[in-house]
Amino acid sequence: MLTSAIGKNEYSNWINSGITFNNNWVYPVCSPTRACIITGKYGFRTGVEWVYEDLSISETILHKYIKQETNNAYATALVGKWHLGTENPKDWGMDYYTGPSGGGVFNYYNWELRNEDGSYTLQTDYITEKETDLAIDWVNDQTKPWFLWLS
Repeated sequence: MLTSAIGKNEYSNWINSGITFNNNWVYPVCSPTRACIITGKYGFRTGVEWVYEDLSISETILHKYIKQETNNAYATALVGKWHLGTENPKDWGMDYYTGPSGGGVFNYYNWELRNEDGSYTLQTDYITEKETDLAIDWVNDQTKPWFLWLS
């Protein structure tokens, strides 16, 4: 339980300074859940109701919405799993993307990373550490407010 891992007082402080969700649902698989979170729409509205269904390029994702509503005041990025289509996730309106080449990896120490230029490099670093480091590097490079989804 979270409270035993970080302590009850720390947990209360964390909740009081953030947002809590008391009534929410998720899909039984990753792609519809991801599409729902990133668009704010149910799967039957986006067409992503199961794994391997592509999110339409016409959908406004959170990254694009943030940029539009703030007149590009925010830098936006996604580091990690995309798995909502074969196109470059940047085509949906984010500034930066890097992550595994497919919907998942079979070996956390031997996997392909999609680079920002669309090329792939074989990685032997543990995937969670590598993605965390990439996210930290991206955040450290920002000169304006930012939104990062680390997936």
